[in-house]
Order: sequence, then structure tokens, then C-alpha cells
Amino acid sequence: MRPIYLVMLPGLDGTGLLFRPLINALPIFIKPIVVDYPTDKKLGYDDLLNLVIKVLPKEESFILLGEFFSGPLAMRVAATMPVGLKAVVLCASFITCPQKLVPTWACVLVFDFPFYASRIFAKINAWFGGYDGDDMQMALSIVKPEVMAYRLKEVIKVNVTPELVQCDLPILYLQGKHDILVSHANFEQIKKIKPNVQHAQLSSGHLVLQTQPKPAAKLIQDFIEEIMS
Repeated sequence: MRPIYLVMLPGLDGTGLLFRPLINALPIFIKPIVVDYPTDKKLGYDDLLNLVIKVLPKEESFILLGEFFSGPLAMRVAATMPVGLKAVVLCASFITCPQKLVPTWACVLVFDFPFYASRIFAKINAWFGGYDGDDMQMALSIVKPEVMAYRLKEVIKVNVTPELVQCDLPILYLQGKHDILVSHANFEQIKKIKPNVQHAQLSSGHLVLQTQPKPAAKLIQDFIEEIMS
């Protein structure tokens, strides 16, 4: 099969380091392009949209993958209808705040200080999730806490429903069966708007691509082969 690029937009850390397990499991015809976000600047979805558009392949076909925080960003990129974009993969992500009982105004309650302890919690969460937490600790150690807090505020306020409605591309949604951060209700919300969205559950918590990289890579491969055939 002809090579195709997979443009990978990272989760809340924004570093792309946590994509390493998935990249190692991808077949050779899928060429990853990892986008990383500034670690010291409080950039919201509007700013990051311009950043991502600048690094997209200009003449080659590509798939856009958005993990958690970057799912809404992937939909906003797709809404600009870039030449070469063939499909979107959403992983453990959402189109509105993933915790449906959290009101928009709750973003004012998000403070920086919890993220100063995030490296400790990352190790604990990784251990329970069956994932080596070294990459996560490294990612969180280089991202300023105020940047993480700002991105979380963006998650609470986001709504890319119009962009999803506008999207006519194939969509694959990967979900962790035991994900308590992004529940199944988020997929159902997307499915109501796009009934043809493909869906796959993997036996994992929130860290789908980190704990189930080989099954996730196979699902992405099958999806790409189907839409490019």
C-alpha cells in the first residue's frame, strides 16, 4: 500500500511523547508526524489551530489523529478542509466537555497548583493503568503547570458540534472500555450527529494508545486500508 501520513495531535500534555508506544506499533506504510505544542505558553484551541495547519502535509494524503484534549482541535482542523485530509481518528476524546455535569463557568475553579504534583500522580496512574510512566513523567516535567491548567479550562469550555456537523470525512473513534475520564456518553454524543462513525472499544482505561498500542495500531491500519481502497 502507498505510504500515508498520520498527523498525531497529543493529549493534555501536548508533548507527543506519549505517542511512542503507538508509533512503534504502526506498520511501515503509515508515516507518523507528531505535532507538539509549546510547553511554556498558554495557548488555546484558536492559537493551536494555526500552529497545526502550518505543519500539515501540503501535497500528500494524510489522516488526522486527535487524542483527548486534541480531539476538538482535530475537528476544527478538519473544518478548514485541508487538501489531502482523508479521515479523522478520535481517541478518548469529545466534542463538548467530557464530564457532562461540569458547567462552563467551572473553568474559573481550575488552578495551577494541582499540576505541580502531577508527576507523582502520573506515576501512580500509569502503574494502575499498566503503562510505564517514564514518558508521562518526562512530559509533565517539561510542561509548565499554568499551561496544563489553561488547557484544562479550554476542555471545559469547548464545543465543536458545528465542526462535527460540517465534517463529511470518515471518522474512527477509539475508546477505552474502562475510561472514567471520558465516558461512553461522549461517543454516543458524536454518534447522534454522525451515525456512520466507526467505533472500537479496547480493554484499557483512559490511556488507550499507551496501554493497547498494538490493537490500536491494527484498528487504525484497518481503517486506513478501508478508506483508501
